[in-house]
Amino acid sequence: MKEKKKAEEEQMNKLEGKMYILIDQLQTDKTPTEVTLSGIDLGFGRAAILAKNIKINSSLLSLHAGNKNISDVDGVNFAQMLNTNKTLRQLDLKDN
Repeated sequence: MKEKKKAEEEQMNKLEGKMYILIDQLQTDKTPTEVTLSGIDLGFGRAAILAKNIKINSSLLSLHAGNKNISDVDGVNFAQMLNTNKTLRQLDLKDN
């Protein structure tokens, strides 16, 4: 568990570009209502960071994250996020 949290913190410190902007928007509820993750790397730890920040967001209505090689563990993170986030209406995780 500590290793997972440490890996997530390391990835958070390495965020750049579109992922950094998206996380900032999620934290401040300034996301567009629909987001497609094309061009955003969801490598190790990043999908968990994304799910954690969507959990607290109340402006995102639709997220398209198909074909991102999201692992089963990260799929569980997204499922847990859905228990808290009552705003998100569409979550596209096809072909992961």
